[in-house]
Amino acid sequence: MVQILINALLRLLNGIIIKNNKQIVFINYKFSDNAKSFFEYIRENHPDYKLIWLYDEEKYFNKLNMHIIRYKRKSVKGMWHFFKGRYIVTSHFDNVGIKSTRQKYVSLWHGMPLKKIGWYERNKNDHRYEKADIIISTSYLMKSILASCFHVDPKKVFITGQPRNDKLFHANKDEIIRKIVSSLTPTPNIIISYLPTFRSFGGYKDGEHDFLEELFSDDNCNNLNKILCEYNAEGILAHYNNDTLFDAFCNNFIVKNKESKSNLWRRYSKAVISAAGFISKFKGANDFDEFVCSFSYNSLSTAALPLILEKEIFGLGFPLACDFLKELGYSRYPKPDVHIKEIFSSLEFCEYNDYETYKAVIEMADICKDTPYNVDKTFWLICSGNFYLHGINIGRNKKEFIDEVKRVCSE
Repeated sequence: MVQILINALLRLLNGIIIKNNKQIVFINYKFSDNAKSFFEYIRENHPDYKLIWLYDEEKYFNKLNMHIIRYKRKSVKGMWHFFKGRYIVTSHFDNVGIKSTRQKYVSLWHGMPLKKIGWYERNKNDHRYEKADIIISTSYLMKSILASCFHVDPKKVFITGQPRNDKLFHANKDEIIRKIVSSLTPTPNIIISYLPTFRSFGGYKDGEHDFLEELFSDDNCNNLNKILCEYNAEGILAHYNNDTLFDAFCNNFIVKNKESKSNLWRRYSKAVISAAGFISKFKGANDFDEFVCSFSYNSLSTAALPLILEKEIFGLGFPLACDFLKELGYSRYPKPDVHIKEIFSSLEFCEYNDYETYKAVIEMADICKDTPYNVDKTFWLICSGNFYLHGINIGRNKKEFIDEVKRVCSE
């Protein structure tokens, strides 16, 4: 509560203070990464701008062989210069929560967002990153992932590449690369470095990859079948609750970080128990079918069903609930995944969110006198390029599709 009040006060002050149109404020805990490369470019090519660097620890600047106007990020002078800056440039999202609408906030995101990928599900209500005006990415795929992880409008994510890599495209790139290689000890003959990482947030200490690999190996699938009573809902409920099912998993699989409440195996246990509880309420397939059909009055009533599933089954979420129903054969339930949301929002059919996209797909299907399932599948094929029934893969075409539709509509 105290921090919320402080941020509110800082936002108020930031909104009052007059901005310097020629001041760019860079924020990074040390002089490095994309922010450094962009800083050096501006300093060399646009000397009329005043550049300020806000940092956290002085030790990272002790050996710096150039003069930089810098202040500690949380000092009075640091905050003053942040308030005065018209442009804010970071390698992360520092101070994004207190930016003014009169400031342009640019996040030169420092790598692939694999470390943050868990935020897609866990931070759906965190909208602070929407305040950023520009976020950079390296490809159309990375653009989609960044927009999803940080829950921002894809229109704010631009494909520019990494500023820190621009030097590799410089005229004397060979000399630059030789300097980089010569700095390594011992000097290798071949260098291949691609080191993405998965950072554990909020208890995901075992990592999704380890969890899925352990869960779906051939031997463990058979073991899982036995633990889950051959996937019999009533049998599962008769033998387990959330905790005892988690204990059974711990006794039969390699489970790391058992004490964490956000452990993926613990969450999976909760999802299994809640799903079994939901399924057990129906006498059989016909009973479930009647239940689904009872929501078929119109698009508003159909939307209520995935909302119910989202609440009843832990971790399912609205898009996955739609996908579950769609794959069972209920063709009125399109899945509003990140790709369809981006297409529809980019073409201004609807806002970038699950519910509005869901309704827009159904509306399009009604206009075309087809099923939402077929509309969903059409856009999926455009985005993936994988015509799996015919063994043909033409590659992803989402960007080209959006650009072509915009071109045709503008004529």
